Amino acid sequence: MVAAIDIGTNTVLLLIASERDGKLVPIREEQRVPRLGRGVDASRKLSPENMQQVLKVLSDYRAIIAQTAAEEGVKSEDVLTEVTATSAVRDAANRDAFLDMVKKSTGYRIRLLTGPEEAERTFTGALSALPESVLKAYDYAVVLDIGGGSTEFAAGFVSKSRGPSIFRSVDAGCVRFSERFLNTGHRVHPEMYQVEACREAANAIFNGEQSVRKMLESSRDRTLMIGVAGTVTTLAYMEAGHRKFDAGALNGMMINRQTLGKWITYAASHTPEEMVRDYPVVMEGRADIVLSGLIILDSFLKITGFQEFAVSAGGIRHGT
Repeated sequence: MVAAIDIGTNTVLLLIASERDGKLVPIREEQRVPRLGRGVDASRKLSPENMQQVLKVLSDYRAIIAQTAAEEGVKSEDVLTEVTATSAVRDAANRDAFLDMVKKSTGYRIRLLTGPEEAERTFTGALSALPESVLKAYDYAVVLDIGGGSTEFAAGFVSKSRGPSIFRSVDAGCVRFSERFLNTGHRVHPEMYQVEACREAANAIFNGEQSVRKMLESSRDRTLMIGVAGTVTTLAYMEAGHRKFDAGALNGMMINRQTLGKWITYAASHTPEEMVRDYPVVMEGRADIVLSGLIILDSFLKITGFQEFAVSAGGIRHGT
């Protein structure tokens, strides 16, 4: 049995799985939203309050891992557990203090991933979660992971024996961009000039990235665009009209830019408070940042020329 904990800018995610024939088979998944990266874009520091919230989540996860191991007839000390951290911790001047705090409090030694490492793991994790029926029609894949502090994209062969040939990380995340451009409060929806400023910033970042577009010049028809992480799964949940969140039911769902545009209009014209009321299952802890994530997604699709993408509930923890 293995466990993977992904400490992101907005969420802390847990995957407990068994390893069978070299493939992870999920047993249990959990999500918490402590928003460790709140304010890091401006201050370059993790706040004491947010660090304590993450410590509480890690403590809860340790108990969940022990409980799940017992239920599966495995000793908790025999569960191989890896804890990774990404953008918010990478950017923070006090990251060493946070890493030490986690080690002393929980015993976990965090592996701080670089942007390219994050992109590479996400590529592997995204493909592993998709049905073979979706992948078999394509030779290549481009995976976009919209995080809270950064966005990673990776491109490569669909074949599971080969990793991505291109992987990049850029400072365009839904928490970062919301704080920069859309910070209006929970009872106010953003003004149009704020939405356009967010869109222009995303366009500027992706316009400067030539690698993926160059690869696609000769292979677009054989390339599958894949979206992962909270922005994408939230979008898929709303479009599917589900009453409860079911990652398995969302894997492989195709969404086009027209549908994405509909939900951008919705998010831009509703307050976070209204969106939580409409979609409490996915909007709690995400409503104030979902619009910037959708804008980043649309910008990437526009600049790379994709008209649709497949949803994958896989991620870093699935690519461990």
